[in-house]
Amino acid sequence: MGTTFFYISSFSVSGLVLMCVLSAYLAQKEGLVGEEGNTVAPSGKARALEFVKLVFMFFLYLGAAVVIVSMFTQRREDGATPVIPPSIKCVMILTTAYFVVYTLLWITTTAKHLRMSVSASTFVTNLSTFLEKRAKESIDFAPMLCILFLGTFMRALQITGGQGAPQPWAQTFMYVGTMAVVLLTVSRIDLLMFPQAAEGSSVGAKPAVPRVMAFFFVLQHLCLLLMHVAVVVLIVALCSMTPETAKGAGSIDATGPFASASAIM
Repeated sequence: MGTTFFYISSFSVSGLVLMCVLSAYLAQKEGLVGEEGNTVAPSGKARALEFVKLVFMFFLYLGAAVVIVSMFTQRREDGATPVIPPSIKCVMILTTAYFVVYTLLWITTTAKHLRMSVSASTFVTNLSTFLEKRAKESIDFAPMLCILFLGTFMRALQITGGQGAPQPWAQTFMYVGTMAVVLLTVSRIDLLMFPQAAEGSSVGAKPAVPRVMAFFFVLQHLCLLLMHVAVVVLIVALCSMTPETAKGAGSIDATGPFASASAIM
C-alpha cells in the first residue's frame, strides 16, 4: 500500500506545479496581480483552479501521512522488527514541520488571492507576514538537512552491507539539528505577537516588550548556531565513518538474527 501512495504523492506534486503555472497565467491575464490596491474579484476559473489545487494538496498530504504511518506499522515476518533509525525519525519530523509551514502559507496566500473576507483580518495579515518573512526562510533549511541525514545513513549502509547505522554521537546531533530547525521556525514569533505597522501607518501596530524581543532574538541565533554545529559534526561523521563505528541505533548485528545470507557466508 505504501508503494501506491508514493505514486499518488508524486503525481500530486506534478499536478500542483501545473495548477500553479495555470493559476499564475490566469491571474496575470485577469489583472489580479501586479497592481497595488486592485479590487477586481477573481473569476470562476480562478476559484476552480484553487479548488483543483486543494484536491491535489489533499492527496499529497494523504500520501505523505500514509507513508509515515507505514514506517511505524511495517513488521518482519521472520523475527523481531528493527527500530526505526534516528535519521529517518528526524526526516519525518522535518517533513511534517515543512508541510505545516507551507500549508499555512498556502492558506493565507489563497485567502488573499481569492479576496476572502478573512484575509482582511489583522491576524491573517500578520500571520502571512510572519510566514513569508520568518518561518519560510527558516524551514527551507529542512530539505538540506534531510538530504544530509539520509546521505549519512546511506553511507553507513554502504560500508556495512546494509546493516549499519551512523555513529551514536552523529545521531545525537541529528536530533540537535532537527530541533534547532523546528525552534528556528518559530523563534521570531515575537514579530507575530508585536506586529509592526505598515510604512506610513500606525494601524495594527502593538508596542513591543524589549525583554521578550531580546529573548526571541537570542533564541533565533542560538538555533542557527546549533544547526550549523550539527551540520559540521555530521559531515565529520560522514567522512570518518568506518564499519566498526557505524553501529548506532537502528543497526543490525552481522551475527544476529537479521544477518544477510552473504554476511553469514
